[in-house]
Amino acid sequence: MKKHALIETASVVVFFAVTSAFAGVTVSIPSNGSTLGTSVNSVASGSTSCSKGVASMGIYPSANWLVYTVGGSKLNTTVNLNPGTYDVVVEEWDYCGGASTATVKVSVQSVSGVHLSSPSSNSAVGSPVNFVATATTSCSKGVASMGICTAPYQLA
Repeated sequence: MKKHALIETASVVVFFAVTSAFAGVTVSIPSNGSTLGTSVNSVASGSTSCSKGVASMGIYPSANWLVYTVGGSKLNTTVNLNPGTYDVVVEEWDYCGGASTATVKVSVQSVSGVHLSSPSSNSAVGSPVNFVATATTSCSKGVASMGICTAPYQLA
């Protein structure tokens, strides 16, 4: 009589979870939908999960038109633009070959006056409030000063 050996087998299933690298661009100024003067102040920061960090950041007022770059993960500059509507793209590039973007739509006007970049109209803000504005004038001597009034005739 033959004896048969009973062989037990077990299956092992291994699941791997893959997550995309954390990277992003946060544009602080200008606010999306802002109407600005021709000198556009831009403030943004970039982040990445790349262990080597963010290499540089840049501003594209329109496709294929890179107007400014800076090394590192912080961007704070003023770019002069002609009147028009722009879908401004701020991009960060990391040392691992990755990149991410954020887009802000702005309208640029050359009319004299004050153009508020931040905070945006009807937005909720905490204290203290950071105001960012530019002013233009047709006066050949330029703008002498600017101020913030918290109520009629109440200069802060």
